[in-house]
Amino acid sequence: MNEHRVSTMTVRFLAATANLGCCSPGGARHISAADAWADDAVARCLDLLFLQEVPSRDWLERFSSSYSVHIAEPVESHPKWCRSAVVVRRDAIASESLVLPTEYYHGTYLAGAVVDLAGVGPVALVSVHASPNPSTDADKRRWSGPPPAARRGGGRNAGALWDVDFVVETLRLLACDQDVLAVGDFNESRRWDTTHPGETWGAEFFESVGTAGFVDCLERLWGEERATRGDDQIDHALATPAVAERVTFAVVSGPSSVPSVEPSDHRPVEFEVAVA
Repeated sequence: MNEHRVSTMTVRFLAATANLGCCSPGGARHISAADAWADDAVARCLDLLFLQEVPSRDWLERFSSSYSVHIAEPVESHPKWCRSAVVVRRDAIASESLVLPTEYYHGTYLAGAVVDLAGVGPVALVSVHASPNPSTDADKRRWSGPPPAARRGGGRNAGALWDVDFVVETLRLLACDQDVLAVGDFNESRRWDTTHPGETWGAEFFESVGTAGFVDCLERLWGEERATRGDDQIDHALATPAVAERVTFAVVSGPSSVPSVEPSDHRPVEFEVAVA
């Protein structure tokens, strides 16, 4: 491990989350920016990457020489097609793929891996991409077990169940067996309630996060939202308490500086996980 990562007896894993924007309509125009961002991440030896909307499975081969890549396999007849990945630098920490207990619902939108963090133990890493749409009846039929509680929310979608509500329930189920660090595009922002008077989606979402036993790591560090898409922060890092206390630094990083490249509409977030 590089000398700058070690201070006394603390090891600092450098991590980042990035929605690369390559599976939405018109996503092909972002691939060059995704290439540039990934090449920079490898050059800087980032240890943990939580990726969403990756261009393709083949695109992830660029990491194969020095990273372990963890993805979810497509579920038969699943209509969701955006792919997430957890990418772990092998020289930094060993990892194994994790099959989520609710993979039939999430398809390739969530990806998981397990690492062993010193002083914590096994930790499930989850790259999260929550659909920004209310869950359909077909979505709900793919969920096994009791569904999560719907939020009141307000506005024209009052009382709707959203994909992210199922994400939080999946994370809660995972946390029954091990610590969890879930990072990515949750498509939820506290600012929503401010810009949509009378609606409470943001407040209720983060209340549900706390009720599920998770800490909003970036809010704990920053004490505020910092925009990651447009004027909103919809990219977050949620963790069980033992992991959250080890997330010690975070910053919203800028888009690709490569000329004539159109970056994703998300700004990546880089952060550190410090362990003994």
